Amino acid sequence: MEIYNKIHQLRIMRNMTLEELAAKTGYKDKSSVFRVEKGEYDIPQSKIQAFADALNVSVGTLLNDDIQLENTEIHSFDVPIYAPISCGTGGFVDDQIIDHISLPDNMINPSKEYFGQYADGDSMIGEGIRNNDICIFEKTCSIDNGEIGCFCIDENTAVCKKFYCDKEHSIITLQPANDKYEPIIVTVENQCFRCLGRLALVISNRQKQ
Repeated sequence: MEIYNKIHQLRIMRNMTLEELAAKTGYKDKSSVFRVEKGEYDIPQSKIQAFADALNVSVGTLLNDDIQLENTEIHSFDVPIYAPISCGTGGFVDDQIIDHISLPDNMINPSKEYFGQYADGDSMIGEGIRNNDICIFEKTCSIDNGEIGCFCIDENTAVCKKFYCDKEHSIITLQPANDKYEPIIVTVENQCFRCLGRLALVISNRQKQ
């Protein structure tokens, strides 16, 4: 097993984020660690020692291709974390990606496509979504009443709310989970309304703040 794959698997096994590993190894940008794990960056000798220390293994374990990790059955998938998404197209483009997170396949369905966004504020706190938590969404353009989703409405930002549709009156209500906030009412006049995804899971960042 190559060193890049070992670093990736060990990080997942240690339940460590890209940001945490970047801090432990002296990289300023967590995207650098992502590229290391993809084999796109050569790793200097000094960084190999730093990775070994951060992941609590020996340098020899990282460098020896013949050494296999104990939990080789772990498979993970990289999920992009997006900046505000264009409402006009409801699209996803590479230059809007601000981060990546690796999730084991027992947390998501490998046959589906996912994206993530950081929660901004406390409007969904009643559903256990706190400021700066990572919301992982399954990409879809349609969800059922009562489900939580990611939506665009007339602006270039995406909102996370609970979805309710009154088909008889052609009104969609996006309901917050905090009494401090009013629901968002969507009518036929909201020409740019898009459903972008269904909430799949929330990753708490409380312990990292």
